[in-house]
Order: sequence, then C-alpha cells, then structure tokens
Amino acid sequence: MTTVSIAEAKNQLTRIIQEAETGESVHITRHGKPVAVLVSETEYERLRSNKPEPKSLWDTVLDWRNANNLDWLGLTDEEIDSWRDKSPPSEFAWDASNCSWKTGSKLNKLTITCPAPTHDQPDSS
Repeated sequence: MTTVSIAEAKNQLTRIIQEAETGESVHITRHGKPVAVLVSETEYERLRSNKPEPKSLWDTVLDWRNANNLDWLGLTDEEIDSWRDKSPPSEFAWDASNCSWKTGSKLNKLTITCPAPTHDQPDSS
C-alpha cells in the first residue's frame, strides 16, 4: 500500500497510475488524512460487482484438504519427510543473455523466452 499527498499525486500521476495497474492500491491524503484510494480498473470492477477476491493457491489447497478429509491417512511428518530426495542437487547453468523479453498488451504481462538450460553431465567413460 502506497500513501501520497494530493500534491504528490498531482506531480507523479503517471507513476501512481502504474502502481495501481500492478495491483497496488494508492491512498491519497490531504493534510495527512485519507481522502481517496486509487485502484486498478480490474480491482474497481471486482469491487463494483461484489465478487469476492480470488482465493490464494494455498487457501484453495487447504479447502480441498478439508473437503476431502485426508486425516484418515494417518501419515506422520517423519514418514512424509522420508519420501523426500535428500541428495544434493545436480549442477545447473543458465545463460540469460540469450533470452528474449516481450511485454504483452497488459502492463503486468511479461513473456520471457530462453533456450533450454544445460546440465553438466559427468563423463561416463
């Protein structure tokens, strides 16, 4: 959440609109007291339609777990931890200089295209 005075909002309108477009709400104050809030068009339409804010992925997973009553499995944290691969990760190299960057029609959409990563393989001979 960003807070700016009316004078700052007037002088930096482009910047605060860009912040709002990325989902950040911008609170505008007069003499330190809140008088307005600038939000993105998407957030404004959501508020007008009284639609609930979309759930986070984690909240969705928790709802699914609760709805499916997975407590009957009786798995302990130790048992689940024993399934994890604890070996050190393989070597990995990535050269980002070959990537291309493209912005979409919306300011918050960015597409990055990169060549396939290379993995250092041990010599098998």
